[in-house]
Amino acid sequence: MFKLTGRDCFFKVTEPDGRIISGEATIGGIKISGGDANARSDFECTITFKGLPKDEKPNEVEVTGVTLNKTTLSLAVGANETLAATVAPADATDKTVTYASDDPTIATVTPVQGKVAGVKAGTANITATTANGKTATCAVTVTSA
Repeated sequence: MFKLTGRDCFFKVTEPDGRIISGEATIGGIKISGGDANARSDFECTITFKGLPKDEKPNEVEVTGVTLNKTTLSLAVGANETLAATVAPADATDKTVTYASDDPTIATVTPVQGKVAGVKAGTANITATTANGKTATCAVTVTSA
């Protein structure tokens, strides 16, 4: 995102790791290749940063992964068991994890606690998802009681 005021601008960029950096810069030496005023075209410019960009959330530690205490689980119809998620790194800022079943007719799961219950015989996947989209899955097999 660039917001221009004359040739000075404010910028905000989302890095591949999810961090957001921002700052001020001056745009100069703009060279356009010509063409229709309403057409898109390539151009060249020089960007001079005014100081170092700043990290919008300097103390935030992003989640890099999540694991479950079980990757497979066998339950009888009517039985239940609770899955436990571990978020990495241990000092991540937002360790929120939500659970979901891909087939609640076979196995249900409580969204926050991770308590899995067998509903009817079959297989289902329970997925734990972090706030920033990292996932881990447990394959659940439900057997007749």
